Amino acid sequence: MALATWSSSFASCIAVQLADSLTLTPGTDFTAEVSRDGGTTWTAVTLSLTMPQLAGVKMFEGQFR
Repeated sequence: MALATWSSSFASCIAVQLADSLTLTPGTDFTAEVSRDGGTTWTAVTLSLTMPQLAGVKMFEGQFR
């Protein structure tokens, strides 16, 4: 699994790549949280499938504003 994160004063984002062969469901089998204050507080992010079956991976992304 690969994680990519980025943030600004306006939004926090996360991307999760999973092997296409895995049948995991976001929110059930895995969750994501982001922090915009160095880890003091965390906010749950809803992940959506944004890139199904590209080069053997699925990509899920979530954003918090």
